[in-house]
Amino acid sequence: MRELTLDGVNIEFVRKRIKNIYVRVLPPLGQVRISAPLRMNESVIREFVLSKLPWIRRHQKRMRADTPRTPQGFADGDEFVLWGKPKRIRFFPVGGRRRIFLRGEFIDVHACVSDSPELRRQLFEKLLRRELEREIQRLLQLWRPVIGVPIPTFSIRRMRTRWGSCSPTTLRVRFALHLAEKPVRFLEYIVVHELVHLLECSHNGRFTAYMDKFLPDWRNVRGELRTGNSCTR
Repeated sequence: MRELTLDGVNIEFVRKRIKNIYVRVLPPLGQVRISAPLRMNESVIREFVLSKLPWIRRHQKRMRADTPRTPQGFADGDEFVLWGKPKRIRFFPVGGRRRIFLRGEFIDVHACVSDSPELRRQLFEKLLRRELEREIQRLLQLWRPVIGVPIPTFSIRRMRTRWGSCSPTTLRVRFALHLAEKPVRFLEYIVVHELVHLLECSHNGRFTAYMDKFLPDWRNVRGELRTGNSCTR
């Protein structure tokens, strides 16, 4: 895979043994990924992508508008989305240790008024990681015996183009930090998806059969998460 830029749009580009060009706009932030036939002339690929730029920008704009952002002001009354539900911020200025707590429908922020945007972002990411780690642990304990695999080691990362990934050989699973802003059913789908990869590495018929067995509604959940943003030539 390599990267190219067309008219200001950054694109991940890979050649495969396929007949058509596929363009996908990926959540959460609208990263563009192109798959093209091995022997197709690059000028043809560029021409196709340029013709799709309005479509690409339209979906990027919608995705970025739908993706919650960490608030910058931390003023009383600001909202932050956690597990798909808005939480109202209560800000408590302090001169010492910074802390953040979930209190029912509120997020209590104890921080300095003069804190930089980066410090504020780190504080909210601390809350996201704490919430996400708790839910991942619960879902792994729930689904591990059902699927019949060992409990993997997991990590939480800021991921641009994926909600999760799995390394079956090392039993390591990675989850996107901003899953904590989505309803829990999306995290459950990702947990099941990655655990099934411990049984089958590829997205083949065997993988699909396992997903149908363990989570029959997985296609609908995946469709909501992906928002159906793809096109082909």
